[in-house]
Amino acid sequence: MYSRQRSIGIYGMRGVGKTTLAAHIHNQLQDKPDIFFHVCWIAMSQEFSIYALQDLIAEAFGLCLPKGKDVMSRAGELRTALSAIQNHVIILDDLWDDFHPEKVGISRRTNVKI
Repeated sequence: MYSRQRSIGIYGMRGVGKTTLAAHIHNQLQDKPDIFFHVCWIAMSQEFSIYALQDLIAEAFGLCLPKGKDVMSRAGELRTALSAIQNHVIILDDLWDDFHPEKVGISRRTNVKI
């Protein structure tokens, strides 16, 4: 069976419970290791950069990205590494800027065999 990777955005004003909702989802998913093998929570800061986000995602999955390479090269390496890790969930919290997941290395249109 094949399933497409999906993304869900939770938007809203400060203080309406976005982080609380995301934390609840995170905790529920962690209780389902037979469905999601790896569930990670990544909190960003107002000083958002794609490079920093790549480092945080790599760290959450126990990966090592080269420091001297450009963002695009690192995105390709991260995409390849994440595609080998099936049934994972990445929850990003406290993002203040929008970004294209593909530029980070998060593929949105890859078929994953379950």
